Formats: sequence, C-alpha cells, structure tokens
Amino acid sequence: MFPAATTNTDSIQPFGLRDFIGQVLVPEVGMRLIMQDMHLDMNDPTDKNQGVAVMRDSASYGTSMFPEDSRAESDIGDDESEGVEEVEDDGNGDHSMFE
Repeated sequence: MFPAATTNTDSIQPFGLRDFIGQVLVPEVGMRLIMQDMHLDMNDPTDKNQGVAVMRDSASYGTSMFPEDSRAESDIGDDESEGVEEVEDDGNGDHSMFE
C-alpha cells in the first residue's frame, strides 16, 4: 500500500516508513475505530482516553486469541501498549496519544 521506493518519508522523520505505520498509524486507526464503534466524540480528550483504555484492555485478549497475528518483537516491541499514553491537548487543538 505504501511502497518504500515511492513514498516520501521526510514528513515522518525520525521514523522510517515501517515504524511510522506500526507505531503511529495502526494504533491511531485502531483507537478511532473503537471510538466510532462506541459512538464517542473524536474531538473530546476524555472520549479519546476512553478509546485508548479500551484498546489497552483488549490488547491481551487479541494477542491470546490471535497469536499468529501478534507483532514480532523485532518489528515493533513486546509491549502491546507501547507508544500509547493518555491523550493530552497541546494547546493548538491537536491531541496526542503517543509518547
């Protein structure tokens, strides 16, 4: 979907393309899908925290039930919630849930 040879990675530095997808895009999309399923407001930091909490709580279930789909330690890390923290408003209306 994002061929490394044709994808400009300047805007995602210091991440490489694979790290950006695994550590930023996948958790963000997962949190947003959870929020959508729960009919939560994407612009409300409290609702985002609730979406992150559900994602964290379900991580152990997912890795137990679907071990063949689990991330390899060498790819991303061994902690299901790595890179995810409480949502904070940076004062510019942007919210971040990553460390």
